[in-house]
Amino acid sequence: MPTGFHSRDAYNYVLVDVSVTPQKLIAVTWYLESWIVDYLNSELAQGRRFKIFDFDKCRELKYEGGKKLVAIGLFNCHKEADHVY
Repeated sequence: MPTGFHSRDAYNYVLVDVSVTPQKLIAVTWYLESWIVDYLNSELAQGRRFKIFDFDKCRELKYEGGKKLVAIGLFNCHKEADHVY
């Protein structure tokens, strides 16, 4: 791995930038809601729009300001880590 880079764990919150075509998966995942809220505050100010997914609870979320994300739906997510092969 190049100097200055390091791997990090994959966390449960994922963003998809829907303000571009084609839509773009953001290559960073977040562990805490507060981390993703901080990121969204800076990016939404630039006019970007996102879909937010919580792969731990299989929920689609929406940011409506403040410090919390709001669940707007569920999706089917397969948790391979829960399976023994």
